[in-house]
Amino acid sequence: MKPRLWKPSAILALIFLSASQTHAADIVWANAGNGNWSSAANWMPNQVPGVGDNAFITNSGNYTVTISADTSVNTVTVGGSSGTQTVALSGGTFTVAGTSIIGPQGSVTFSAGTLTGGGDVTITGILNWSAGIMAGAGRTILGSGGTANFTGSGIKGLNRTLENGGTIHYSGTVLAFGYTAIVAGIVNNLAGGVFNVTGEGDFNQSSAAAHAFNNSGTFNKTGAGTTTDFTAVAFNNSATMNVNAGTLNLNSGGSNAGVMDVAVGTTLNFNGTFSHAAGGTVSGAGTINFPGGTHNFAGQFAPTGQVNLNGATVNFNA
Repeated sequence: MKPRLWKPSAILALIFLSASQTHAADIVWANAGNGNWSSAANWMPNQVPGVGDNAFITNSGNYTVTISADTSVNTVTVGGSSGTQTVALSGGTFTVAGTSIIGPQGSVTFSAGTLTGGGDVTITGILNWSAGIMAGAGRTILGSGGTANFTGSGIKGLNRTLENGGTIHYSGTVLAFGYTAIVAGIVNNLAGGVFNVTGEGDFNQSSAAAHAFNNSGTFNKTGAGTTTDFTAVAFNNSATMNVNAGTLNLNSGGSNAGVMDVAVGTTLNFNGTFSHAAGGTVSGAGTINFPGGTHNFAGQFAPTGQVNLNGATVNFNA
């Protein structure tokens, strides 16, 4: 029998196939204390998770894994059976390709850099966001039981979809939609989700795109003497919106098919083009202003406080 001859191209294909098969791995954080993601000694086996790898930060205990340089993985799973396991994104670009989970014991502290990639990141633990950019085709999902805190005056760029089924407390400022990129920033406050704005927090456009805040849960504006603006970000309400304290400026239109309640001593300003569907309600003893725009009401408009029409077109039973 003649010996089999292998073509060089076939040999190369086998080499590349072997390399790709051995590269992807499940890599587990092995340091019982704090450490940097980029140190191979912190992982088992002793290699830094890379493209195609699945990273697991699941050992119990209280510790922080810091990401400060560009990093790409397939998935990341955070959360043990006890303690708090924290991933701190403080710089670089963290790219996540596949569906990833931050469990009830897990925590994400996001103070700089970029979270991107096509994979959804679901958080049922804690998200603390003080600065940084969320981008890419993947969604950031705060699941039921999850809590997020948007704090400080650092730029929080939203260049992807953020879905909330838990509770978000927005006490900081500068939530920028389409930050330096022509990409839509979308917030979907899901049924059961609560979004609290407790101060001067705004929702503003950085670059023009179809930005929107879609409320199917509960949106609360609080903070006496404070003002929250939606600028170039449409507000679409199909559930409950409460102005409990301060002033809420809906500057860029939207829609209402749910309940909008304006408490005594507060102010709601409608601007842009608004459509109020049948079944929608606007009520309350606060002040409602229409500084401009066109507003079509098929639903109930039943405020008991002061209403000011300042150049807007308002059509009832439209």
